[in-house]
Amino acid sequence: MAPRTFDINFSQRLTRDKISVEIGIGGAWGPREESVADEIQRRDLKTEEILPPSDVLERSNWDIPDR
Repeated sequence: MAPRTFDINFSQRLTRDKISVEIGIGGAWGPREESVADEIQRRDLKTEEILPPSDVLERSNWDIPDR
């Protein structure tokens, strides 16, 4: 084992479509932390809902001078 490293135990419970609903993380020298989903909502998404804003690549939005 490398210096200053330790064994971390990571576990998760997934739904059939691979959505994580429970995560557990712990190590040899620390307490185990667990997170559990309280609620999951599913719905169909429109393409517009997941695309970035149309002007995200505009140079002026990133303080990059025009060429």
